[in-house]
Amino acid sequence: PIYSPVDNPDLANTWYGPVLFLVNAVFLFIIPDPMLATKIRGVVGLVAGILFFFYVGRKRYGESLSLAAVGYILMSLFISCFFALGNRADSLIICLTLCAAGGAMIRRDRTAMLVTAICMAGAVNSKITAAAYMLPIAAYLLEMRGWKFTIRTVALSIGFFLLPFLVYPLFPLNHYLNYV
Repeated sequence: PIYSPVDNPDLANTWYGPVLFLVNAVFLFIIPDPMLATKIRGVVGLVAGILFFFYVGRKRYGESLSLAAVGYILMSLFISCFFALGNRADSLIICLTLCAAGGAMIRRDRTAMLVTAICMAGAVNSKITAAAYMLPIAAYLLEMRGWKFTIRTVALSIGFFLLPFLVYPLFPLNHYLNYV
């Protein structure tokens, strides 16, 4: 297992969840150099997240406002370029947070709920502290779609969060919770 039992003498805390390991594994399968693979993952994720956010935002709020939002995102990322493009979990979290924000803007309720929940779960499952990044998205959902929609989306997100722990024996949930 990725997460050792608590009685392991080499136990070290980790905030990283299964999604980070699984996404990195895909890139490492294609590119054997770990540093290059995870940096490319960061760039691909960042570009994909920005493009998805812009595409959905343009449909919902128009091109001018979406371009302004992407400009703001790019300026923010420029300040923290190391984290945005680095080989840490942050680049994946940024990608999934942008996609969750984009998902929240989708007009069709079921599609919005599904995309937002998957992306929220993926971000939090990459690093548990990403839950803090989901709070503004939850606030947006609450304001734009109401509390019932928001609660259903969060509940679905929790289900998606648990999915890798239930499907892959490499990730025992009880060991992960002991780390966190």
